[in-house]
Amino acid sequence: MFAIAPSGPFWREMRKITTLELLSNRRLELLRRIRVSEVTTFLQELYKTWSTAEKRESNNSDGVLVELKQWFGDITLNVILRMVAGKRYSVAADEDEKKEARRVQSALREFFHYWGLFVVGDAVPYLRWLDLGGHEKAMKKTGKELDAIVGEWVEEHKQRRAREEVMLKGNQTS
Repeated sequence: MFAIAPSGPFWREMRKITTLELLSNRRLELLRRIRVSEVTTFLQELYKTWSTAEKRESNNSDGVLVELKQWFGDITLNVILRMVAGKRYSVAADEDEKKEARRVQSALREFFHYWGLFVVGDAVPYLRWLDLGGHEKAMKKTGKELDAIVGEWVEEHKQRRAREEVMLKGNQTS
């Protein structure tokens, strides 16, 4: 959140860390395999969609209609989540995982929508209590949704780490 923080010592330090650690050529090269893996998976799933549609249709059409906006949204979400949280949502997964992926996508889309939105209460603070347009209420709802999502990820990570520790202890005593 340093991008929207006021300029000062904290902002300068965070900018330095981000520039040197997160956005450096070295770090981007280390994370290259994630981007390549996701693009490869994307193309394989697109080919699978085409080949299954080709088998179903007998009218010899060469194409299949695909909503690319959703596919590009999925690939972008997976690249970002794998880089940040080490988590991936599969397009060809069961309904629960698809629903979870859409939930995360929707929450992130709303977050970025409200992030760039002009709110009257920011410009004229004494009008904040009116919440003109209902934007602040929606922002709080989106914030709670993102908090719940990240909380679930943290719990999953804790459970995975606990399982790994139990397995590691079991292997050491054997």
